Amino acid sequence: MALSARRLWRGSAASDGSSEPLTGTIANLTATVESASSVRLEWEYSGDDGVAFRLTRDGVVVYEGDGLSFVDTGLNAGTTYTYEIVGEFGTGDVTNTVSESVTVEDPNPGDIEWYVDIDYTGAKRPARIDERITVLDAPFDRGISSLKVVNPCKIYAYTGQNFSDAVIILTASEKNIGHRYYYDNQIWNDAIRSYEVRPTGWKWPKVNNQVSYNLSNGESVPVLAGSEHFSNCNVHDVAVDVRDQSTYNTFKGIISDNRRSVIFEQLSRDVCSVLFHNPDDVPYRIHDIHLQFENTPGTITVVRGEYPRLILRPGAMSAVASYLTAGLVRLYQHYLYAYQATNITNGVSSGFIDYVRIEMGIYDSSDRPDGGGSPWYAGNKTTAFFFDYIQNHAPTPSPNFIKDLHATFDVRNPDIGGKAWDKRAIQACNERGIDVDNLWREYKLWAYKQDGYDVVFYNGKEYYGDSFGIRHGDASNLIAAPFREAVRSVRVINPSKVYMFSQKNQAGAVMFTKKSIPDMYVPHFWRDEAWTAWAYRVMSFRVRPLSWSWPKINNQSNIRMNDGSVTKVKGGSNLYDVVTLRANPPVDVDDTTVHNQVKAIMADHMLKKHFDQASRNACAILHDHADEVDARHYTVKAWYNSNGNIGALYASKLHSYVAFTPNAMTYRGRLASVIAHEFVHLYQAAPSNYSSNVSVTAVVEGIADYATIVMNMPVNPRPAGGGERWNDGYATTAYFFYYITHQAPVKSPNFVKDLNRQLDPRYNNGRTWSAVYITEINARHMSVEALWREYKAWL
Repeated sequence: MALSARRLWRGSAASDGSSEPLTGTIANLTATVESASSVRLEWEYSGDDGVAFRLTRDGVVVYEGDGLSFVDTGLNAGTTYTYEIVGEFGTGDVTNTVSESVTVEDPNPGDIEWYVDIDYTGAKRPARIDERITVLDAPFDRGISSLKVVNPCKIYAYTGQNFSDAVIILTASEKNIGHRYYYDNQIWNDAIRSYEVRPTGWKWPKVNNQVSYNLSNGESVPVLAGSEHFSNCNVHDVAVDVRDQSTYNTFKGIISDNRRSVIFEQLSRDVCSVLFHNPDDVPYRIHDIHLQFENTPGTITVVRGEYPRLILRPGAMSAVASYLTAGLVRLYQHYLYAYQATNITNGVSSGFIDYVRIEMGIYDSSDRPDGGGSPWYAGNKTTAFFFDYIQNHAPTPSPNFIKDLHATFDVRNPDIGGKAWDKRAIQACNERGIDVDNLWREYKLWAYKQDGYDVVFYNGKEYYGDSFGIRHGDASNLIAAPFREAVRSVRVINPSKVYMFSQKNQAGAVMFTKKSIPDMYVPHFWRDEAWTAWAYRVMSFRVRPLSWSWPKINNQSNIRMNDGSVTKVKGGSNLYDVVTLRANPPVDVDDTTVHNQVKAIMADHMLKKHFDQASRNACAILHDHADEVDARHYTVKAWYNSNGNIGALYASKLHSYVAFTPNAMTYRGRLASVIAHEFVHLYQAAPSNYSSNVSVTAVVEGIADYATIVMNMPVNPRPAGGGERWNDGYATTAYFFYYITHQAPVKSPNFVKDLNRQLDPRYNNGRTWSAVYITEINARHMSVEALWREYKAWL
């Protein structure tokens, strides 16, 4: 603003010609922060003219003149300054003095702040979201040591100009970027030369309309799934440096000049889609690259850095795409420091290269070393096909194994940089958590069995001893010696469903698996069991593909008995064809009267229909799916005997029968319900010594009665007041369980199935069942006593 516009003028002498002191007043001194290093000072003046102002900052003169404003620069952010101004006339007269204090803070700090020194000190450079700086200027070009994130964002920091070379992604403030490692045995401190600031949710744009390329030498460049996400692998220019014309001519006869860049970019995206979960994991970015052609021995050499190059030699011309792929893996993959490298880590690193070649279709099974090779860390194809097994072919594949294992080499991660790499990383990265030595043994077997077998049985534990292979669809009703009753371990080579049975004809106790079992010793598999463990009882088997399911039963319907009771159809029972009897029930008559009484209600020729439906109903109540069934009966005998001391009906899971006694007629009108109860016993899980445990006995009988309640065909009504104790069994326990599954404030619909699973020795790892485990399987994790009190109050 012009001086004259801010002053109020008056004459300088009296009318009678005498002089008087010159005076003036300074007012409204203001200090306005313009930036992190500057302040604008303004003031007003009224009085005699001829005044000169002196402005000081903390006692130091920063301005002298007759203006009404001044911009003070070179200040330090976060510092408080005191300004003082006074006016002086040539006569020696002075005006009043005015002072003002101000703290310098950047009025526009940006979304992030770079600092030259650690702990957010030294020169500061603010930056905003979507700011992209191709070259940092001094003093920040090689001097950034800390970063403050003011607003949520994602920062890509590069060690090279033009967003190239090593890259690290920062999303939080860093007091000392120097502790963040990157490749080539350096640290990030003093290494950032360009950067991009992006919104938190920003993603690299997808590459649309990718295409594969066929090369003139018969090779091809595919489009791998997920490669479209890696647009950060696109490059500005792929230039050539021809030092041998012959090699270059051969190359461009395979990849023409006009396709060089697009093919290079597709190869780059393919490589990164194999090695990384997402583009932000890539530790290296190329702006420009040179393909250098030489006539020297060898194939390809990779030079990494801000100005990368691939040196191609005549030896690489036999498989250009393959060697370019290897070179690009070398450019983009994570590297440990030199002092961290061992023969194992070197083998793993070269294994990544050939694994990418497998994914690219450059290598196939015919390239696998004979028998898998040895040792696992030999590198290249040996290690690559081992990794391929873990990721794609193991009994339980590990689909992210390569990406996860590769990430353990990322020294930008403070938990990795500066520490020795450990082969236990392989154990952490495979789905089953198996250590590398056992994985290797498993893989070696798989490699030797590539003659088409899907499953291998062994007569020793831990996959030792004699063995024989089985293919999908194979089944045996009686295993040949010496394996009969001697199968101790099972190795699943290809995804399969393996059903093993303790009796011939695929009957008896069922051991089902989809994964390898190193030791099939499962003690006390059934109650009343005549043998000690599964390790000695496999007599028949069936092997199916993993996708196979037991066929559904169509056209099920309720079956009425002559006493008016009905064998009902339980929802979901059509999925349990596994327990459909494969032969008509034998009729064993010890007591003709009992037989006549029962067959007047349920004729012999109707036994199979009732027994089949009762079997499927029981399993639909006990299990989530057919593969959980622990018993399969070839048939179930109907035994009519004169033993009236046992009860009306009883069943034997081991011997596959249902017995009818003279007391059966006590349940005339409810015979279908009692049969439903007994058939639950034929299929439910229970330890062999369950009768010695009151609570287990109550659970077993309670589940059997629960089945009849669920199907609205209860054997007995609920006791008055619900009963005395939850573990009184039968109806008392059954109605309590029904409350938990159907009537509680928070229902537990899978409670009974989970309870049955708790009793199953195949799944409980030898744990002796206790009622305290009910806490684990009800929706609110209440103790059984608390549930019982709630149930009693509800009644």
